[in-house]
Amino acid sequence: MTPDIMKALADIRRALDKLTGLLEPTATQPLMVKPDNTAQLQAFSRFWDEYPRKVGKAEARRVWMSIAKNNTSAWMLEKVVYALRHQRRTLWKDVEPRFIPHPATWLNQRRWEDEISSEEKPQIKIPAFPITDEDL
Repeated sequence: MTPDIMKALADIRRALDKLTGLLEPTATQPLMVKPDNTAQLQAFSRFWDEYPRKVGKAEARRVWMSIAKNNTSAWMLEKVVYALRHQRRTLWKDVEPRFIPHPATWLNQRRWEDEISSEEKPQIKIPAFPITDEDL
C-alpha cells in the first residue's frame, strides 16, 4: 500500500473509533465524563452518617442515587435528614439495632414521607400482676 492509502485508512480508523468511543484520549481530546454526581454522593454521605444502622452501604447508595436522579432539589436532603432525626428520637429511641430497617429498605419505602406525629413514642400500660378487672 502507498503511504497515502495507509494515511487514509488510519484517518478512517480514527473516525470510526471516535464514533464508537474507542479512541484513546489525547491531550487535545478529553475523556468522556459522566455527569457530576458529587453533590448526590455528598448528600448520601450525610445521610449515611446520620443513619443508625450501618449495613448494606452499596445498596443504600444505589437506591439513594436512583432517588436523587429524580429529585434534584436540595430540600429533599433536608426533608430526609429531618425525618431521619425525628425517627431516631422517637421510633428508634430504645429499639435494638436489629429492629431498625436497613438503610436501603428505609429509602426504598420512602420512609421519610411517613407522617410525623407531634407526640413522642406512645406509652404502653403494663398491667400489674395479678391482673385485676381494672386492667382489662
